[in-house]
Amino acid sequence: MSSVNATAGRAELASSSELELLDEANVPVYRESTVRTGGRVIEHDGLTLVIGTHPDGPLAKAAANASWTPVFELIGMILDQPIPAPSPGRSWPFGLPGATN
Repeated sequence: MSSVNATAGRAELASSSELELLDEANVPVYRESTVRTGGRVIEHDGLTLVIGTHPDGPLAKAAANASWTPVFELIGMILDQPIPAPSPGRSWPFGLPGATN
């Protein structure tokens, strides 16, 4: 498995092992960045939730005014109940424990 990563106007191929290393590095970076700026980190069953100390709207406006350009956006989801196990013969959706696709 591989994906294309656009960097400085050129495409580079990233292998699944490189992406896994990146994923492993992101968690400590987000955790430390959040804690050092007064935020909170909640970890439960392999899920890490980072909670910043400022609303994103004013921060995004200030960054745009300073000519900063977003490189990526973080996504998240909060569920009010557990996700049911996949039916026999099916796998978890991408990103969930035991994902195979």
